[in-house]
Amino acid sequence: MSDYELLRSNHLDPSRDHEQLAMLVRLQRESPLYWHQGVWVLTRHADVFTALREKRLVNRVVGADSKDLSFVRKIMKVIKGHREHDKKHWFHYADRPYHADVRMIMKDELTRQMPDLRQLFRSIADELLEKIDCRDEKSLQKGFVEPFPAMVAAELMGLPRERWRWFDECFGGRNDDGFASGLNRIEPLLGQSLAKGGELPPGMISALSDGCKADNLMSEEGLLPNCVLFALAAYVNTRP
Repeated sequence: MSDYELLRSNHLDPSRDHEQLAMLVRLQRESPLYWHQGVWVLTRHADVFTALREKRLVNRVVGADSKDLSFVRKIMKVIKGHREHDKKHWFHYADRPYHADVRMIMKDELTRQMPDLRQLFRSIADELLEKIDCRDEKSLQKGFVEPFPAMVAAELMGLPRERWRWFDECFGGRNDDGFASGLNRIEPLLGQSLAKGGELPPGMISALSDGCKADNLMSEEGLLPNCVLFALAAYVNTRP
């Protein structure tokens, strides 16, 4: 049995977070560059920082080594909801220049929004707090803690904040099946917004849409998948 047996996809669940953390701490201390079933696992910031900027490293799998990547495939299925055909369009799986192009679009849009975020957060908080009893824990959870990150995600994307229920309805589940079905549900919803074209208000959806029209930037095929990806990053990673 491997010393790092917890590095398995069937153990990636919130109930074992403390064990996962202990395992990662051991890896950092004892084996910061760890080879596991066909993939290098890097656990130190300096190593990850260097690897991400090393142009000789690419995200392509040599056919002869693919038989050793069952662990990687399982992780990717969890992340992407079992839809392997989208892999080449999700920018964080891609190599340069596509990765850098889409990342720059997102970075520029978030930089544009940055000066107004404090006021945005305050206005959403004020709107929610006016409707609940802050002395009641259940009311605070349902009326503030749960909708707040979803409303922020909607605003960042350029959607009306009332659409926050999209995020909760699509990604409310915490198991793998719920996550996969959530991806299937939110894709057509975001597709409806993209279909409006020039009617889109400022936000990440509009920025990514504009990026499709610029030379040497993202492709039309990557527009919807990367809008979904931003929705995941904006909400799933911050929800209670």
